[in-house]
Amino acid sequence: MSVSSQSLIVLQEAINYFNSQVSDIEYSASYYSGYYPSFSGSAPIGRKSDKNPDGTSTIQNPIAIPSGQLSSRGLGRLNLNGGIITANTLWNSMISIASSFNKIRRFSSTWKNKYDTNWVHIGTTSGTAAFNTSFPSVPTSNDVLNGPSYNWSRSGGSNVYLSPSHGNVSSGNLISASGYISAVDSCYNEWRNRCYNSNTIYYTLYTCHANCHDVCHTNRGRR
Repeated sequence: MSVSSQSLIVLQEAINYFNSQVSDIEYSASYYSGYYPSFSGSAPIGRKSDKNPDGTSTIQNPIAIPSGQLSSRGLGRLNLNGGIITANTLWNSMISIASSFNKIRRFSSTWKNKYDTNWVHIGTTSGTAAFNTSFPSVPTSNDVLNGPSYNWSRSGGSNVYLSPSHGNVSSGNLISASGYISAVDSCYNEWRNRCYNSNTIYYTLYTCHANCHDVCHTNRGRR
């Protein structure tokens, strides 16, 4: 049963409408803790030689977001008891769920590999993911002689707080269907405007061909 803007609504209609319009946002996230995005491509690593001008091995399709940055997609769905509910009861339940959707965010990730002294763009991928909102530090590592190094950077608005407008929803009153539709739209639009259309999270993966380390060490040895 759909919600009509000219009628009063009962519990199940409210639950179904909110979950279909707002709670299902969580499933729009293509990536989460159980499924990380990956770059498509490869970069040579290892010591260069006449026999191996590109190096002795390759980095192939590395993950595009560091491990630990994503969370599960389970954010909760509206679930209330009773046939007719007050606007305040409904709104409090809606806002407690909707405010948690700040973890569903747009991201863009770029991979650059350093060949000697030159950074070469390998690939870029983007999408929507469920993030760990504590945003742990991204990993870095030291250069490895004759092996690759992996260093990450992250930028963008990590701390985004959602505060939808409750419109004409007021404490103690019954809410009409039209008022309810407006409140649900507010929850969805707050997420879309602040987490999808803006505040993109950017990652960059920097890897390094071992030969640049050879060059650095050789130069130091000549001084």
